[in-house]
Amino acid sequence: MRGYRPEAVVGRGSTGTVYRARRGGGLGGNGGGQLVALKRLRRSGDPEVVERLRREAGVLDSLDHPHVVRVLDLVIDGNDAAMAMEYAAGGSLATLLARRGRLRPEEAVAVAVPLADALAAVHCRGLVHGDVKPANILFTAEGAPVLADFGMAARTSGDGRAVGDGTVMGTEGYVDPAVAGGAEVDERSDVYALGAVCHEMLCGRPPGRHAARERGALGPPELESVVRRSLARRPTDRFPGMAAMGAALRTVADGLPVPPALVFGSDSATSDRASELDEAGPPTRPMGARAHRPPTGPAPGQRPSRRRRT
Repeated sequence: MRGYRPEAVVGRGSTGTVYRARRGGGLGGNGGGQLVALKRLRRSGDPEVVERLRREAGVLDSLDHPHVVRVLDLVIDGNDAAMAMEYAAGGSLATLLARRGRLRPEEAVAVAVPLADALAAVHCRGLVHGDVKPANILFTAEGAPVLADFGMAARTSGDGRAVGDGTVMGTEGYVDPAVAGGAEVDERSDVYALGAVCHEMLCGRPPGRHAARERGALGPPELESVVRRSLARRPTDRFPGMAAMGAALRTVADGLPVPPALVFGSDSATSDRASELDEAGPPTRPMGARAHRPPTGPAPGQRPSRRRRT
């Protein structure tokens, strides 16, 4: 791929392969150049697959938040198509949970609060992520969580309807049950999915048909209340938006100990998930949806400029 030197395969999915690669720099394996995750399409000659990659890159390029993965480049090189993203050296939440089983309440909240902020910024841009799950939550080398895989994101128009065919994909275990039953997707669908992630961080499993019933399984009462409200089967019983969920999580955090830094392995921690492929976890499935424009959230943070090459 022009301008990039792959070093190792770090992930494979249904649409392509992710490499740890160097951007620019010299040849000969001297380690020069910026370290990136390079998502290269398997069926680059398929116009629909290439368009999906363009759409995902466009979504990421429109976001500028410290807890959303950064797209660096979109490369169309003959029959090859790839997207370069920041390299998440800390691996994924899915990897962390596979190793540890569950997190302490203070650790789970420390992960969830930045993600709620990121999703509030996503919603402010007129988008619904549509596939929030541990495999799509990555960590920087410093342990900061970043939200990835916007391939299923739905962009909303002024009347609140999704642009395109109106179909949003999700993963079993994290799909809003109301949407699975035919309801329209809105910000509260991401609220449910983040609640399911919180449930898994605290219990070691997503809620499935029944959330944890035993008292204390979801942490202290204040945290349990937040998680259970986000997992309400009726959207009207959940938090009205991600900003409200984030505020509730911050209130909980104020009453918890300061968590220690999450400990990650070396590059081996990223072998299953260094970028946004959805191979981990149960298969995705359609969530027939028309997304509504959610209320505004916090303004996204500042990030360095990006460039795109075609």
